[in-house]
Amino acid sequence: MTPQPPAAAPFVPPGERDPLSSSPSARQRRPLARHLLAGATAAYLGFIGWLTLGPQPYDPSAVTVLDRVLELLQRSPVTAWISFDVVEFSANVALFVPLAALLVLLLGPRRRWLVLALSVALTCAIEFAQGAWLPTRVSDPRDVLANSAGAVLGIALALSTRRLPARGGRPRSTRGSRS
Repeated sequence: MTPQPPAAAPFVPPGERDPLSSSPSARQRRPLARHLLAGATAAYLGFIGWLTLGPQPYDPSAVTVLDRVLELLQRSPVTAWISFDVVEFSANVALFVPLAALLVLLLGPRRRWLVLALSVALTCAIEFAQGAWLPTRVSDPRDVLANSAGAVLGIALALSTRRLPARGGRPRSTRGSRS
């Protein structure tokens, strides 16, 4: 076998920075962005904890407003299907979309299955805690389903953003990522 010459470096147009370069400024920005992302994820986890493990599930004034909105929606045949259960299920789905997206961005797209497992484990732990220790809360297996569906949507959202074109209209490099 004859040794092959090394592959040529990819062409980078003048005035553009190679995204894979290891310039000092690029190396310095990565840890800062990662720390900010970790902080945002931790803050959102705190928000989920506050929202799901607090003593009272709903603010009485918010329930009154929600009741009025639902009453209004019930008057029209087009929106009569929107009930409190639908709103609650949808809110549970929406709650886990940002968490899963943040976790995919933090841990990387290759660890999407770990993100899903962590999300399901978190929602199971929340429901267990609500049923075991919080008498003002109701543990419901539908919440596990809704939160898990939200995690799947968040993972899909985070993965889809990786396929969007970067500035300048060229698709982002998928080098090193396996879908």
